[in-house]
Amino acid sequence: MTTSGSEKSGGPAVTEKGIAFGGIFASSVALISAAACCVLPLVFVSLGIGASALSFLVPYHWPLTIVAGMAIAAGWVLALRNWTRGAVARSTIVVLGLATLLLVLSVAWKTYFEAPLQIWLNS
Repeated sequence: MTTSGSEKSGGPAVTEKGIAFGGIFASSVALISAAACCVLPLVFVSLGIGASALSFLVPYHWPLTIVAGMAIAAGWVLALRNWTRGAVARSTIVVLGLATLLLVLSVAWKTYFEAPLQIWLNS
């Protein structure tokens, strides 16, 4: 018996919500990696928490940001495909929106947030 390419492989199904949560995780890690070099350690020190363990994430900021962007884009594509059928949960759209916001913060971190936060924390 032969199998056609349209049959399921028996593996776990990938859902929009799963991709959306993956996007939130990846964009959160990308945002943390953007802040791990300068501002986040100052915040942690002011709170009495050591932050040197996060420094290993700094070189991976852009690769993590790219992976997060691809995961979020895949989530939006799947959600918009199912939008016409009315098969998209509102929570999926909310999670994808939050993931997109975190990704935008991660991309804009060094340019718009890091320098003002350093000045504010050092004053």
